[in-house]
Amino acid sequence: MAHYDAERQAWMQAAYIGQLGDFFEDIIRAIYSAILKPGDLAVDCGASVGIHTFAMSDVIGPSGRVVAIEAIPHLATALAQRGFPNADVKATAIGAAAGRASFSVVRDSSGYSGLQKRLDLPGDLAGSVDVIDVPVATLDSLLADRRQRVRFVKMDLEGGEFHALQGATSILRDRPLVILENGRESAANLYRYTSEHWFGLFDTADFAVFDLFGRSFGRSDWRADGIPWYFIAAARGSADERFVQRRMPGLVRRLYWKRTLRRWLRPRTRIRAAINAIRR
Repeated sequence: MAHYDAERQAWMQAAYIGQLGDFFEDIIRAIYSAILKPGDLAVDCGASVGIHTFAMSDVIGPSGRVVAIEAIPHLATALAQRGFPNADVKATAIGAAAGRASFSVVRDSSGYSGLQKRLDLPGDLAGSVDVIDVPVATLDSLLADRRQRVRFVKMDLEGGEFHALQGATSILRDRPLVILENGRESAANLYRYTSEHWFGLFDTADFAVFDLFGRSFGRSDWRADGIPWYFIAAARGSADERFVQRRMPGLVRRLYWKRTLRRWLRPRTRIRAAINAIRR
């Protein structure tokens, strides 16, 4: 990945005009919508308000199961109250070992919350952090009763993904497709691990790592520019690895042009509506 695909760099730059994060969420949604089937088992780590929990719930249907894990109590309660029969909400943080821990909740932007207080909070959020005590479980323990393989795992834990995967050795043996956030050096410093630890975990599990655009991601790319903050891990030699290698470029391209077309049409729609209002 030393020589970046110029077109994909343009996708990132152009998408940033809108909401780059939303563009990435669209890609994640498209991936699990393509690979999940009715009856599958999926895991949403850092479920927040359930944007992906309930989308996955629709894809896998009543015979499937989504395990939604959320450490912030009021968000976990709200998820459970939605009453989706195939969504199993776990009100806990996840890590390498079970226990209890302090959890930093950013009141005005829960997406910045985590087991470690982020050092890069925007100035207007620095004063809105509450530290609460939460239970911590491992993914393996939360899904110890599963009667089928885990098909898909999404992880958005504000830096805690590496430690959560350390507690998921049994789940990784299921060879699921994993999409995880990774702040690379900033997350490694905050959660006290190294890039070698991070890559070593996937090497041990025999997973290949890609960025969210489907480009191979290796040790030499750890500090590179122009890389999304989400990554894909797929078992080596699996259909998932082939899916990422062969289908991701076209999938991302379609989503990019769909967003670009919407952005191009939006002001014209408003102009047309204003003209019609004047004519009336």
